[in-house]
Amino acid sequence: MFSKNPVIAFKKRSEKWYWDLQSYSQESLYHKPSSDQWSLAELYDHIIRVAKTYQLPNFHKCIENDTKKGKPKNGIGYLIFNI
Repeated sequence: MFSKNPVIAFKKRSEKWYWDLQSYSQESLYHKPSSDQWSLAELYDHIIRVAKTYQLPNFHKCIENDTKKGKPKNGIGYLIFNI
């Protein structure tokens, strides 16, 4: 079920990602399928860096902005947030 509090929903999602990551061995995290592909460690590093520098600051701007409070997300917004 979709949480009405996006901060709590995001925290739950990120905790799931963290615990999923624990199932990989260090060797599999750093394994590169080929020289032009990222390892899982590089992928997670990229996701974390983008989240910290771009997504989370914009996320906070969105939830603090009162202009559209009370209006539901459109279908695309719902999918993006819940994927």
